[in-house]
Amino acid sequence: MPELKRPDINRKLSMKALSIANSYVDGYSALLFMREIFEIQKDNPKKYISYSEFFNLILLVCRKSVIISLSNILIRNKDSITLADFEIFLENNYNHELDNGYYKDLLASIKLILIAYSDDSDFVKELKFIRDKYVAHIDKSAFHSPKIPEYQINMCEFQAAFDVIGSFVGCSVGALGINPELINFHLLDCANLQFRLIVDKLE
Repeated sequence: MPELKRPDINRKLSMKALSIANSYVDGYSALLFMREIFEIQKDNPKKYISYSEFFNLILLVCRKSVIISLSNILIRNKDSITLADFEIFLENNYNHELDNGYYKDLLASIKLILIAYSDDSDFVKELKFIRDKYVAHIDKSAFHSPKIPEYQINMCEFQAAFDVIGSFVGCSVGALGINPELINFHLLDCANLQFRLIVDKLE
């Protein structure tokens, strides 16, 4: 296999980083919607109850988006672009002579995330369980004999996962010279603001 030159490595890494970044934005936008709804539930229970079907449907859809997005980033799959895939590609093509310090920093950042969210971590095991049993498809055993898992991911843990992934996304955009306009960052602010404007008009 011919050795890749730095522009080739940079291009391939950029494409992988873009895929991860857009999964991050999709999932984190959904998490922000969930936080907004939980705040309404706490601060304005009357409005929440009056429009409970509307809010509960959005919560359901957003939770699925959070699960799928984090799964796409954290759960290893030989056919998918994940953080582990990014790490393997970078390690296999790492060359000290081509590095300006950025590749080394990216590699260190990924390794820290993959240690915290290893395949054996409670978070990733539960994420995979929810995705496989309830989101990607409805598992027959889960449907006929549902059981509450011993460990359940809470909002703070979802937030923490998106925080570290967001740091990696920011680092990769700067290190690889990715045009931020290729990433749907505007969703993080605009969609959330528009949702709040709609909710504020509900009587």
